[in-house]
This record gives sequence, structure tokens and C-alpha cells, in this order.
Amino acid sequence: AEIYQKRGEMIKMAASYLAASKVDRSLIPKVSASLQDLLLKNPDNTELQLLQLDLLYQQRLLENAFKLANSILVKWPGAEGAKAYLRVGQIYLEKGELTKAAGGLLKAAELDQSLAAESAGSLQKLLSIDSTSLAGRYALGKVLFYQKQYNASVEELMAVCHREPKWAEKVSMDLKAIEKADPVNRNVLLAQAQVAFLLKRNDEAVAALSQLMEVSPESFDQALDVYQRILARDPEQPQVMISLAKALIIHGQPDDGVALVRKSIAKDPELTEPAITLLRMALDVNPEDLESGYLLAHLYCQRGGFEQGLDILRAVMEHRPDQANRLAQELESILKLKPDLPQARYLMTEILMATGKYVPAVANLEAILKQQPMERQKVLNLLERMLSSKPDQIDALILRSRILVEVGQIEPAIEGFVRSAEASAEIRPQILAELEKLLPSHQNL
Repeated sequence: AEIYQKRGEMIKMAASYLAASKVDRSLIPKVSASLQDLLLKNPDNTELQLLQLDLLYQQRLLENAFKLANSILVKWPGAEGAKAYLRVGQIYLEKGELTKAAGGLLKAAELDQSLAAESAGSLQKLLSIDSTSLAGRYALGKVLFYQKQYNASVEELMAVCHREPKWAEKVSMDLKAIEKADPVNRNVLLAQAQVAFLLKRNDEAVAALSQLMEVSPESFDQALDVYQRILARDPEQPQVMISLAKALIIHGQPDDGVALVRKSIAKDPELTEPAITLLRMALDVNPEDLESGYLLAHLYCQRGGFEQGLDILRAVMEHRPDQANRLAQELESILKLKPDLPQARYLMTEILMATGKYVPAVANLEAILKQQPMERQKVLNLLERMLSSKPDQIDALILRSRILVEVGQIEPAIEGFVRSAEASAEIRPQILAELEKLLPSHQNL
């Protein structure tokens, strides 16, 4: 203080005397005189006014301090007067007016975050007097945010929200501010989901839970609790279902997740794209998950990606020949979507051949030829393979002979017709008709 006095820095001198007087109260008269002298010369100086306020508060002259604080706030209601809000809050606390005290202490920290620590200390004192004070607990939550104590802030804000849901709207805005400051804080994300649930904002709750599972998969149990409460209130919510499906897949429960994916897209086909993403995730978790593969193949085909879908089914056929019957069912559903898809019919033929179902296999090949006559050679190759396994398969022999006739290979075609007639007396009239068609143009045979 003396050093500052020699330099002519009178306000700093007064502040230093005031700091000294907190330890040695015998200095108070000297400080008071110094401040009075300075205030006479500089009556509109904010710093001097606040120093005078601190001195009055330090002397426990609370009424005088209260009047001065309010006069300061009339002149300087913004950041310059933040210290006055702090003192007003502390004086209200001394008077036992806790709600008003909370408001003043919070306002001080909002205007000047350097005051947050002192505000927090006073608010904790307030809560030691009345732990049920919602205003006090809310103010403490906000002040802790200004101190960047985000987890403690969330805890206090949620305590308010759980005790009085009417505060949910205000708390929701505060949680968004905390998330902006700390985007990957699991406690903030979980709290946002819980508050959004209270406000019946399912989309916001789902968005927070989805982000929570990405940044903190170990929070699955807490997330599941919120999901279940949402679905208990609104059971028919496909967006919620598909978000829960994602959580289940991340948590390592792909079977349950895929079941929910199937249920959600049945209710809302527009969820196909996110469903495809989740099914890929499920297959990453468990490449042997057949249900995920089947559903993914179906969705690819549903949006026109037939080759992608068929690739999945081919892979299943290659690694799991025991799935032939299920694969045939999946291919039938694909052919209902696009009957003129030769790739699907070829795969169906392969499956039917592998299971010894030659008659429907030949029927598939006939369907291909009707739709795509240029596929003759590929169909012919498959018929040759079929006949190498089952030489007396009549339907295959007849279709092969017909194709050979179309490409001008008459002699092997006739040989096939004759083999068919030798194998079955019932079809001889049909074979005779085929041969009679050939006679006019092939008299020499």
C-alpha cells in the first residue's frame, strides 16, 4: 500500500490496505479514511465504490453494505457491478432470505466468472442451512459450470430436475451449454436424455443416448433404462427402437439388436439406410450372424442393390450349405421384387441343384431363357453340370436339347431327346412332337 501511495496509485493503495485490514482489523480506520478521501475526489469510480462495499461488509455493517451495493447496481448493473451482486447475495444469506441469496450469488458468477469460487462457497453454505432449496441447488449447478466442474454441475442440476420436473426446461438449456463445452462427457449426455424424456422429447432423448453409446459403451445399463422408459410410455416408436438396436449391437447383443431393426423398419420403411448401417455393425461384431446377413441382403435388394444382396447370399451358400432351404426362401422374396433378375435365378438354381431338387432347378433355367434368351450358353453349362450328376434327369435333357436345336446343334439335340424317351415312356408323345418339328428341315437325319 505504501509503495502504491508513493507511486500515486491511490486505488491500488486502498485495495492493498483493505486486504491488510482483513488480517489486522486495527488498520480499518486508516483504510476507511483513505477510501473516504479518495471517494470525495472520485465519486463515480466503480473500483473505489466496490472497495468501500468490501470494507462495510468486512466490518459487518450489513445494512450500510446492502444500501451501497444496491446503489452501485443502479449505476453499474453489468459486469462492472458483479461484486455488488456477490455482496447482495451474501447479505441475503446472512438475513436468511435464501432464494434471493441464490439469485444474487448466481448473477455475480454469470457476470464475472472470477467470482465463481466465492459464489460457490456461499451457495454451499446456503445448502448446509437448507439442503432442499431448489434455487440454491440450481444456482450452485450453474456456478460449478462456470468453474468448469462439469460433472458436479450436472449432478446439482439433475438433483433439481428430479425433485421438481417443472425445472426441466431450464435445466435442458443448461445441459446443452455444458455439452457444448464438453461434448464427450457421458454424464452430460445421459442427463440430457433423462431430461428430454421428462419433457417428452423422444427425438432429443434418442440423439443423446445414441451419442452416449458411441462415446461411452460402458454406459449401456443407464442408457437401456431410459430407452425402456421411453418405450413403456410410447411403445410404437420405430426411431427409438432402431436407436436401442444400435445400443444393443454396440453392447455385444447383435441378435436382440437385429430383431429390433427388423421390427423398426416394418413400422417405418424410411429407416432402411440406418438399418443397413446397423446390420453392417452387427456383422462386424459377429460375421457368423446369419439373421443380420439375411436382413441386410433383403434391404439391399429392396433399395435396388440386388448385386450387393446376392453377394451376401452367395457367401452364406459357400460357407453354410446347410442353409439351402432358408436361402431359397430369401431368393423367392427377392424374385417377387424383381422377377426378371437372372442372377437371383442362377443362385436359386445352384441351391436347388445342391439339394437335389432338379425339377424346380430346370424350371428356373427355363424362366431365365424366357426373360433373357441371350443367356443360352450359361444355361446350357448349368444343364451339363446337372446331367453330369444326374444323367437321366428328363427335364434337364429336354431343355438342353431344345437349346441345342436353337443354336443349330441338331445331332446332340436328337440324342438328348432319344435319351429322354428311353428314360420315360410317359413323355414319348412330347418327344415325338419335338422330333416332328425337326423333320421338315432335316430330312437327312
